[in-house]
Amino acid sequence: MTLWPVLSRIVWPGLLALGLAGCDWLTPSVDAVPVRWYEPVQALVVAHDTGRVRALREVEIQPNESGRVQWHLPVGARVAAGDVLVRLQPDKVDLAREHAEAALAVARDQSRRTQGALAEARDSLIQAKTPEQIKQARMQLGLAQAAERDQQLALARAELALKAAGQALARTLLLAPFAGMVSDIYAGVGEKVSPALPLISLADAASLRVAVEFPLNPQLSVGLPCLLILDAHPDERLLGEIVNMTPLGASPRVSVDVQVPAHAAWPIDSPVKVQCLQRRPSIDEWRSRLVAPKHALRGEGRHRQLWKVTQNHVQRVEVEAGATHGDWVEVQGALRAGDRVVLAPSAKLTDGASVRLR
Repeated sequence: MTLWPVLSRIVWPGLLALGLAGCDWLTPSVDAVPVRWYEPVQALVVAHDTGRVRALREVEIQPNESGRVQWHLPVGARVAAGDVLVRLQPDKVDLAREHAEAALAVARDQSRRTQGALAEARDSLIQAKTPEQIKQARMQLGLAQAAERDQQLALARAELALKAAGQALARTLLLAPFAGMVSDIYAGVGEKVSPALPLISLADAASLRVAVEFPLNPQLSVGLPCLLILDAHPDERLLGEIVNMTPLGASPRVSVDVQVPAHAAWPIDSPVKVQCLQRRPSIDEWRSRLVAPKHALRGEGRHRQLWKVTQNHVQRVEVEAGATHGDWVEVQGALRAGDRVVLAPSAKLTDGASVRLR
């Protein structure tokens, strides 16, 4: 029995695997760096840290009477003065108002009837001829006048009852005493509350500040603009300004209050990144640019090439080069932030070639 068939099944696959592994020695190794966003406004930053949203004016509001919460605005809701913040369950109050409305309707109907009877009695007195007719007409007129007075009193009582029911219903509503933002709610729907404890907290939106501390810095001053970035919404960026600075005793730090734009609905105590700037940025400085390492670009002039790495293969990407910012160059092309590009690409690199990342 020959050993060749057996050896061929063992040797050839081994040689093939060794050959394929050896091909990896020929795959060039490259360094790749991600493309990123460049924000010109960052060049203006003189101090940065994280602060917290505070309100100079914040009030806690108690309910007018005991009851259960039927509905309330969520934390962060913006309101105008007089808007409803909370409503308590008005079941008994609604029933009392319905009864008062029904009683008033009956009283008004009776009032119309008594006024009609009074008018008829007056007409009868005018038309009476004989002493007996006059006597009877006067008696009827007196009775009609008395009934009309009683009905006017009943009508007044019904109107007062309806007014009282309306006032009781109004007491189930908590209204905003000023324009602001709901900063906290202390009871949920269905929970029982009483006038002894606060139910909701309202912050004056015009008084929102970000409280932050910085190391002492001669470049910081009242009126300096600050870029504000809410941690929960990093894409929402607002421009505020320093309105107060207080040294922290012997500490080499200063407490800074930055005014928040009035239209911001930022929850109280939310963390905010604060970047104080040398000056107000121009419109162009607000715009972010995509940049790539200048040593990743190949070619001359505005039209250049980059080599994007995708799954250990490179793809040639044509880009338009713009302004230079240190070791980075603005680029426009089929790239996104985070795409990795080859640093110092070799002239022998070809589109679609395999590479190994160092």
